[in-house]
Amino acid sequence: MKNISPQTKSFVILFSIAVIGTFLSARISDYINSNDESNYHGNIKLPSELQINKTSASKGLTVVAPQEPTVDISGWKSYADKKYGLSFFYPPEWKVLAMKQKDGLDVLELDPGTKYVNIKIYVSPSGYYAFGGLSPKEEDINGTKALNVSDLLYGMRHNGNFYTFDIGYSLSLKPQFMALVHSVQFQ
Repeated sequence: MKNISPQTKSFVILFSIAVIGTFLSARISDYINSNDESNYHGNIKLPSELQINKTSASKGLTVVAPQEPTVDISGWKSYADKKYGLSFFYPPEWKVLAMKQKDGLDVLELDPGTKYVNIKIYVSPSGYYAFGGLSPKEEDINGTKALNVSDLLYGMRHNGNFYTFDIGYSLSLKPQFMALVHSVQFQ
């Protein structure tokens, strides 16, 4: 352990926090969307601010989750990859970097600028990247079945390939990331 740099230790700690946070967010979201009449999830009682008042809901009050801001993509650039038949729109100030090979995956990176971590699209014939142990919800994106983990990690399958869209640590770009993912089309 003495040979591990402080940067590596910090990365491991931050990565662990992100994984735990994503897991807890998904579990709380599952709880809120469930029909369970109690405010318990397993043996854990949810904090009062996360509890659902079923009595209020039955009196005609509706609890609505906050919506992400709508993003206008009319001025965005388009990207198309002939090899994979993948296309999408992205903000004009972002850069699409050349496809790289990493650990048997093709990785396409979008560089949103120096103060952000690159957004990545992983392509693999054998499975989604980083979905192990997560509970995604299904949705339809332009006629393609998609798996969604907290609007931060999406998976789509087309022509035998698995596509994983990963926002990484650039959480403040979530509206743009979601607009990009929802613009994806396959030929």
